[in-house]
Amino acid sequence: MSKTAHKVEREYRIIAALANTDVPVPKAYCLCEDESVIGTPFYIMSFLDGRIFEDPIIPNVLPDQRRAIWADAVRVLAKLHRIDPREVGLEGFGKPTGFYSRQVKTWRTICDAQAAIRDVETRIPVGPLPHFAEMMSFFGDESQQPVDRGTLIHGDFKIDNLVFHKTEPRVIGILE
Repeated sequence: MSKTAHKVEREYRIIAALANTDVPVPKAYCLCEDESVIGTPFYIMSFLDGRIFEDPIIPNVLPDQRRAIWADAVRVLAKLHRIDPREVGLEGFGKPTGFYSRQVKTWRTICDAQAAIRDVETRIPVGPLPHFAEMMSFFGDESQQPVDRGTLIHGDFKIDNLVFHKTEPRVIGILE
């Protein structure tokens, strides 16, 4: 598991900071960092009475609704990226520069590890993704990278980290 996965202190700080923005998040009530209470730090947030889709295919939903669900997920992600961390008290949070280079390094690490995995039948390593080296060369070239603007990024933005309205294709909260 990632060293930063489920850092509840981080999650609490972010959702509390986003409370007065148009980014839908649950209300953060309190953070308890005393591990003696339940064995780990935790925070309490409001309950969001909605739907969580665990399967990105979103079965049992009509195609038009599915398209609207994904469109709203993208709209909400854009709202998150639009937030200026300084305006919500997160100016010292995270690393404001070097995002693209860090991502390229992470992709290389993950893909190198995956390439070393051996096929269960042949025991031959599966090898690198086609054209991966070329992609990493392109994206790793800092002259090709967009200008860093130091914004908030959800490290695990996926359909099951979103709560949708009970009947509408509308995100009512980002989780994690």
